Amino acid sequence: MSAIMWTQMAYSGVSLYALVRGQNTSLIANGSALTTYNVSNYATYIVPMTEQVPTGYFAAAFPSYLPAGLYTYSVHQGTGVAGDISVDNKTMDWSGTDENYIGLLPTQIKTEVDDSLGTDVIPELSAVPSATPTLKTALMFLFMALRNKRTNTATSMNIYNASGTSITQASQSDNGTVYDKSNFT
Repeated sequence: MSAIMWTQMAYSGVSLYALVRGQNTSLIANGSALTTYNVSNYATYIVPMTEQVPTGYFAAAFPSYLPAGLYTYSVHQGTGVAGDISVDNKTMDWSGTDENYIGLLPTQIKTEVDDSLGTDVIPELSAVPSATPTLKTALMFLFMALRNKRTNTATSMNIYNASGTSITQASQSDNGTVYDKSNFT
């Protein structure tokens, strides 16, 4: 299977083509390899795009002769001469046979997520998290509040780490009508 270069236009019936370049290089695909750009060879760089009429969706197969790597392609509207207007730019992570999606296959992504959620250890906190914690830090704070020792007095609430040291405290009060607890600090 080959990767697809594509673009979506707001209108139908135009002539579009793509130019493929090595990412972070000045090299351009010429129909058989990457080469140094030369305007007199412009016609060899063109990859014609076909429209799924009348949708405005245009596509072309990514050049299968290129080696695996990151590429950019620009989509141009016109007759195939230098100076035609560029209407879109995209990046392709080419495996040599197809597009890499984030560099991983769906089964590899699932394995990575399962590993992260199932085997990565989250270290215990030594203080209350910031007001904008990471997801792992927020989960650890909730976990510690539920698992570890917690004390409440008439004026304060403390959360402890596994070794019994208080990591945070919040003041609290109750006047018989309203219970009030401040932020953990």
